[in-house]
Amino acid sequence: MWKRAISGACAQVKDAPIRDWVKLAVNRARNSNTPVVFWLDQFRPHEAQLITKVKMYLHEHNTAGLDIQIMKAKFVPCVTP
Repeated sequence: MWKRAISGACAQVKDAPIRDWVKLAVNRARNSNTPVVFWLDQFRPHEAQLITKVKMYLHEHNTAGLDIQIMKAKFVPCVTP
């Protein structure tokens, strides 16, 4: 849902929603002790912009000990239980 909500409006990528998305993901990973995967494809231009911003905003948080990855959606069957 989040990916669609954010990437669906991406003629230009807005910072605030992405910053909040990353914060939510980091907090979720920390509180639930579960991995986080941002399902984004670097070869899609709007998603490439998202990847750049996700990486930038991850540096604002303590991600030590967290499993956070950026993967293409085609790998979903390999990761999802």
